[in-house]
Amino acid sequence: MSEQQHTSVDSTLGSLSGMKPEDLEELEKSLKEAKEKSSEFIRAYPLTSLAIGVGLGFVFARLFLINRKS
Repeated sequence: MSEQQHTSVDSTLGSLSGMKPEDLEELEKSLKEAKEKSSEFIRAYPLTSLAIGVGLGFVFARLFLINRKS
């Protein structure tokens, strides 16, 4: 990981450690709901989900390759 990525991760973890337990529970509940909705969408539309995944992979690969060439 680059120094910028380490700084970002450290910042995020610092933010989470300062949260109240109630807020963490709410965050956990929201993440579980998002996971369930994602799973339902993937089961309902497997080919569309695959196409989205491939497309996002292509976009991220291009972004990271562009950054490495600079």
